[in-house]
Order: sequence, then C-alpha cells, then structure tokens
Amino acid sequence: MVRLALAASLVVAIFIGWWISDESLDRTAHDWLDTPTREANDAYYFLLGFGAPEGSSPQLMGRRLVAEYDTLTVAPSWLPDLSGHNLLCAYDGADCLLLQQSRTSEARVLIAESDVLLQRYRQFLSFEAFVADLPASIRAPAPRYELLTTAARLQSLTWALSDDPGTGLRQEIDQLRRLLTGYHTQAGKLSVTTMLTEKLRLAALLAQQGKMDYLEPAPLSAQERDLSSAVLSEFRFLMQGVEAVGKPDGGTGPTWYTRLWFRPNMTINQIMEYLRHIEALSRQPASEQIAQPRYDLEPSLSRHLRNPAGNRLVAIIPSLNRLPESLLRLGQQLALLSWMAGSATSTTHPNPWAPALAPERGKDGLCFTRPGHQPMVCLPLLP
Repeated sequence: MVRLALAASLVVAIFIGWWISDESLDRTAHDWLDTPTREANDAYYFLLGFGAPEGSSPQLMGRRLVAEYDTLTVAPSWLPDLSGHNLLCAYDGADCLLLQQSRTSEARVLIAESDVLLQRYRQFLSFEAFVADLPASIRAPAPRYELLTTAARLQSLTWALSDDPGTGLRQEIDQLRRLLTGYHTQAGKLSVTTMLTEKLRLAALLAQQGKMDYLEPAPLSAQERDLSSAVLSEFRFLMQGVEAVGKPDGGTGPTWYTRLWFRPNMTINQIMEYLRHIEALSRQPASEQIAQPRYDLEPSLSRHLRNPAGNRLVAIIPSLNRLPESLLRLGQQLALLSWMAGSATSTTHPNPWAPALAPERGKDGLCFTRPGHQPMVCLPLLP
C-alpha cells in the first residue's frame, strides 16, 4: 500500500509539474520584443491631426494629441462628418458614379464646402514617406482613418465631375501605392488598401465612359504587400494584454490564481505562430495564398488543459486574415484593369482561382471567377 501511495504521489507530482510548467519563449518573440520602435514621422502626425479645426495645423495638432492624451481614444475631429453622404461612395457598381454625374450642382456645392478636407488630403498624399507610431501603450490616440477615407471619396467625386480626370487620378493612384509601402499599423494598411481598391474601380468606370485611357498598372510589389509593420504593431498591442493578465490590477507579478491558469510564454508562442503565418502568407503568390487553409487558432490539447486564461486571450485576437485577403483582391483588380485595356492574357495575368479561365462579364462586372462559386474579384461595368 505504501509503495502504491508513493507511486500515485509521484504520478500526481509529475502531472502537476507538467501542468504548471510553461514553454520556452519563441526566438522570434524575443527578437520582436527587442525590436526598437521606429520614430513616427511628420506624415503620421499630420494624419493623427487630420480633423484639426479649420485654420490650424494638422501636424501640430497630431503632436499635441500624442503629448496630452493618456486614455484609450481615437483622435478627435472638428470637421463636419460626411461619412454617410450619398454622393460619396466606394464604386461597387456604376450606380453611384452615374448618380454623382446626374447631380452636378449638389456635388459641386459639397466639394466647395469641403475644401479644407480636400486640401488636407492632397497635402497628406504629398509626403514622400509614412512611418506610423507603433506605441507601447494602447492609451495612445489612433488616427481617424474613416476621415481619410471620406477625404479620398471627396477627391473621387471631383474626378467623377471632371472632363479630363486621367492625369490627376493616375497620380493619386501612384501616391496611394507609395503610401501603401509605408510603415503602417494593421488599421492603416487596411485603410490604404481599401482606398486604392475604390480608386481602381473609379478608373475602370471613367475609362469606359471615354474620359481617360485604360490603366495598365504594374502588379503589387513586395513592399506593397509587406505586412511586417502591421504584424509587429499587432504583436505589441497583444503583449499588453498578456502583461495585463499576468499582472492583474497593475500588480508587480502574477497572483497565485494567475499562476495556476495562465502560461505567458505559451500564450505568446501561440500568438506568434498566428502572426508569422499571416506575415508569410502575404509574401506568397496569389494562387498559393488561395490554396492555404484559414489559420486555426484553436489550441492543442496540452495548451487547452494548461493555459485556460491564455486561451481566452488568444481567442479574442482581432483577425488579421482580412488584411492579406484585401491585398490579394487589390492585386487581382490591378490585373483586371490590364484585361480591360486588352493587354492581358491568361499567361501574363492569370486567374488565381482558375488559371484556365479568363475574366467573365456579368451582372457583377468583369470578374475573375471560380467554378461553382460566386465571382471572386470584380471591376464594375457600365450598364
């Protein structure tokens, strides 16, 4: 009986030792934790203060916001909110462009009344480089990217009304592509990708109207597809969550309860596996991205048993899958523009979902399709 009790005690001790043990920290996590923060540049501060009152400097406002705010916030705006205006749109189809061109008087009044926003948008695009602040604290203010999107749509409205929009719209697309290569957070990279997507749709529609030549853009470059800064910013924010769980109520260390249910290194390693997968995915060709299964954040059985608090934290990670998917679709819209121009073939600009299939014209526009599925990526067509 004594031997049996000793054996049982030994098994229990081994199990408890295994259960409370943590993993070694991933080498890449060490490197990322040691990565120095790049200093934000003037373009970032200008964007942060984009909604500054008329007559004041957005750049100075941005620096003031960083210096003064110490609560979780989005940068304030003193400019009118035009985000829901029916003359500002994403050009999912031709309807909005035709509406804009049928209500020119109202559109020109809107443009005149929004001159401050337009001028700031043009000035922002004139910056040669963009370096976002990747703050160590979630309390730092974040730019109002929806305000930038609204300004971009106002600029699109001016192209819709112009008799000769080609040169200006091409330049704007080039400027946005340069901006896409900047040092962005996840929200910033996604916002620029969205704005570019809308500009390409507009260019396709205006070319069909004969107002400009069809674009034949170059494919997305490695710099444009790069997600390293977006992934690093996400990692830094998540590390604050890990620290908050490990040191509840601002304490100096974990409580006994935390020690039982939380493994910080295990949590960080699982986060790293996800982020590295997203970063690697963005560097792959479109066809290989499509073939990749969606990453599963479900923990292994060992992690499930040993790290319940960490698993809850990992489960609320904002999905980064949307970012590589958006870049993938942007790249295919660039290819569709070349098809519209008549300079593309299935060899030079293949359909990544079905390489043998050329784009098809349908009610959704000119689209890359996948057998048995809805159209995957489209450019709008005039009725």
